[in-house]
Amino acid sequence: FYLRSGKYQASAKRLEECLARYPLAPNLDEALLYLEKAYFYSGEKEKGRLTFDRLLLRFPTSKHLKEAENLLKKYK
Repeated sequence: FYLRSGKYQASAKRLEECLARYPLAPNLDEALLYLEKAYFYSGEKEKGRLTFDRLLLRFPTSKHLKEAENLLKKYK
């Protein structure tokens, strides 16, 4: 909701909380993709890059990796 509404910092905060609270939940790779988007859209490029690295390291075969990589290239 927050990401779609343009409230990127609020989105990032909630996604970080979810990742910390539920480290074994399914779809963590998708949550990392959304977190990367929130950071890049809010102008926090370094945090966006670090989030991409987290996604790549933890989920090297994720179906969300290509979209995350394209986002990284766009906001470099």
